[in-house]
Amino acid sequence: MSIRIRTYTGLEVDLLANDLWLSIRVIDIAHALSNICRFGGHCRRFYSVAQHAVLASRLVREEEALHALLHDAAEAYVGDMVRPLKAALPQFASIEQQVQRQIWQRFGLRPENPASIQIADEIAFATEHRALMGAWCDGAIPVVMPQALDPENPALARFRFLKRYAELDPDGSSRIELEAKVAITADFPEIFSLRGDERSWREPQP
Repeated sequence: MSIRIRTYTGLEVDLLANDLWLSIRVIDIAHALSNICRFGGHCRRFYSVAQHAVLASRLVREEEALHALLHDAAEAYVGDMVRPLKAALPQFASIEQQVQRQIWQRFGLRPENPASIQIADEIAFATEHRALMGAWCDGAIPVVMPQALDPENPALARFRFLKRYAELDPDGSSRIELEAKVAITADFPEIFSLRGDERSWREPQP
């Protein structure tokens, strides 16, 4: 059995393959997550999984931040399913977990979410739910961030996800550069520019 999809950078990948990790690209993750809306699209304004991931990465210790940034990365390949439905579909959840383990392997991370990241995820969830949905959701922990959220458009969310990744992974900038060179996607180079040995990030206009 195989489940094959085509990614943003032009790869055809089998989500059930044991060597899926070899085809994982951070550009694909950033692009897909920046175009997926949280809460099944039922929020007041578009708010991406990529922006949520960056937020979660800032709620944990620096040594766990990359793990937090990628904690929902499997959704780049399987999509974002609302929590109640995911709980009712164990086969989907199993495939998502398998893909997530492959992503952790790709980036050299331990194959489970530390407890601190689960807590950060719930704090981000509660904060986002308050700001974007209005009402509390069953199960949301009563801890929210005091500052207001500013939802980003997909281009800006993609840029900030990649910038955060480059900050956290010592090989991040070179990996992005290499992936951009081999990608067939024409519009990716607009995200960044290179000047000699220094990377100059350029934010897309909202």
